[in-house]
Amino acid sequence: MSTGDVRSYRLPFELAAATAARHQLHDFLTQAGVPPRIVNDAALVISELVTNGVEHGRSDDDAIHVSWWVEDSMLTLCVRDDGSEAEPTVTQVDMYAPRGRGLALVESICQSLQIDRSEGTQITATLKLG
Repeated sequence: MSTGDVRSYRLPFELAAATAARHQLHDFLTQAGVPPRIVNDAALVISELVTNGVEHGRSDDDAIHVSWWVEDSMLTLCVRDDGSEAEPTVTQVDMYAPRGRGLALVESICQSLQIDRSEGTQITATLKLG
């Protein structure tokens, strides 16, 4: 897997974008020989981030922007929408609540999670590949 090879996608701003992103990332990592456990974790993370963006964000161009790259054995996943009034936060998980576990789940899987609201909402997560 070459480092610095950025994959970027402009996906329709709809829930189906999570499935499309998950499949693209799964194929990319599988072809690169990444272990299945890490492929599955990364696919779950990208799916959660895209779903959150579509459900809680907004889009001025009817798209959600997804990218990823590998550098120094770390996979960086980035999802950007045009922002919203809602502030994305990692909250204490209520095991009886029907929703609200997404970012907590992502944070538990990833080595880092960053939220940037300077231009819309961009969430960046990194996972160790080895």
